[in-house]
Amino acid sequence: MSVRLQRIKDHIVAANQCAEMSTPLPSPLTTHVLNTGRGIPAANMNLSLYLLDATSSAWNLLKTGATNDDGRCPGIISREAFIPGVYKIRFETGRYWEALGETCFYPYVEDSSDQQGQQEAKQREAEMRNTILAQVLDQSARARLSNLALVKPDKAKAVENYLIQMARFGQLGGKITESSLIEILEKVSRQTEKKTTVKFNRRRVMDSDEEDDD
Repeated sequence: MSVRLQRIKDHIVAANQCAEMSTPLPSPLTTHVLNTGRGIPAANMNLSLYLLDATSSAWNLLKTGATNDDGRCPGIISREAFIPGVYKIRFETGRYWEALGETCFYPYVEDSSDQQGQQEAKQREAEMRNTILAQVLDQSARARLSNLALVKPDKAKAVENYLIQMARFGQLGGKITESSLIEILEKVSRQTEKKTTVKFNRRRVMDSDEEDDD
């Protein structure tokens, strides 16, 4: 993980240095997409630029494009075509990962220049999660998970992520019953305990080292 983060950091620093030595990009809108899993720019990712119609509240498609080898799309809109307004960029993440022979959670990602657009994106994500959970959980299991979210929201979110990931990979044979959900809850709890134990052991090692220095 630290190696990938260092590679990303080096890439950003190098890109900033080049930008300082070169002329500014002509486009008033910029984007930079990184593949954090591999620590490289996300090249050849298709994207679309939209402008919000203030009258109809509809998104009008302005232009389509793709990121270059540096993970950028500098010519997405010219200064002449740019007007004040609310813009949105849609990134085709599903197609990108599919081209790499991998799967992803989100088939696409949208980034808006206003808070309303960001709120809409969060709402769509919540609706997508609820739809998937409704498909994989029976009524009793859904009720237990909802009750768990009231007292232990972090644990409930971890279980939801686990179920959604399993569903994405087609690893669920049918709807999860309440008894099956209990087994999954126990599995998630054991994984959490293991992570806690590792952190505890590391602290003990650090404390021992400090005692040896004294």
